[in-house]
Amino acid sequence: MNKLFKCSIILLFCSASIAYGQTTPPASVVIDSKSYYQHGYNSSGGPALPQEQRDSVTVTSVMKYFVLPDPTVSPLYSPSTLTDYTNLHSTFEWKLGTTGSRPLGAANGSTDPLVIISWNELGVDTLYVREIPKVGAACDGSDKTEIPVAVIPKPTIAFKAVGAPPLYADSACHTQTEVTAGIEVSFEMAASTSSSQIWVSYTVTKDGAPHAALNGVDELVVFDGNAYELPITFTEYGKYRITLTEVTDRVSRKSHDASGNRIVGDIGQGGETFSFHLMRPVQTGPVYRLPNHY
Repeated sequence: MNKLFKCSIILLFCSASIAYGQTTPPASVVIDSKSYYQHGYNSSGGPALPQEQRDSVTVTSVMKYFVLPDPTVSPLYSPSTLTDYTNLHSTFEWKLGTTGSRPLGAANGSTDPLVIISWNELGVDTLYVREIPKVGAACDGSDKTEIPVAVIPKPTIAFKAVGAPPLYADSACHTQTEVTAGIEVSFEMAASTSSSQIWVSYTVTKDGAPHAALNGVDELVVFDGNAYELPITFTEYGKYRITLTEVTDRVSRKSHDASGNRIVGDIGQGGETFSFHLMRPVQTGPVYRLPNHY
């Protein structure tokens, strides 16, 4: 049976200034009792990993980015309460574009250490930030830090049953031993995704009625072009209908829309719903002789 994996959300934590002798920033900070890791570090706070040098988000997602202020300029500031800027003695200049040519508007929180970006166009972009102390701005000497961002499409997926009739034909027959042991159904998957990890949800009906015991929620498959077995076993005679209801991948589960809901991909056409009969040869019962008074 496939197992459900959880993926850490990687946010941005960058050094803001080196003009005041700031030491190397920590690999992680604690916000709302949760640890968030600096971009370029793995979930253990270890050395930078090449696969994390560019962030990936799903198109239409709304993401938050945070820069850790210089502790020498704002020694009493704590990111544990993210939007409390009482002890913050700097403003921040956030820009987008390959050369930082597109300033963010005030609605994004463009002068705060926290900004919100709506990624609505496919492609590769870069997010820049520069810290400017409120006192002595002419001497800020701050170099901007950056994070490249790849805006990728939503995942799409479609399944179809594997195997030629009679396995999925109405005339398919299985032995009683097979039915008792359980029939596993395999599927071919056609997917478009930038991730090798895909989660699918599905519903199952039996003889036209919901079969909640077999419904799947967030079942993980690893996309490598092979056939997959849904982690369900059919043991009852009847006609089944399987419908895929949702698809997400690693990146879309990190990304969220304007309402805070995770981004859900598109279920492909031509394979998202299908039916099959689980049948076995009829076993004629014994003959009983009834008394005459019947």
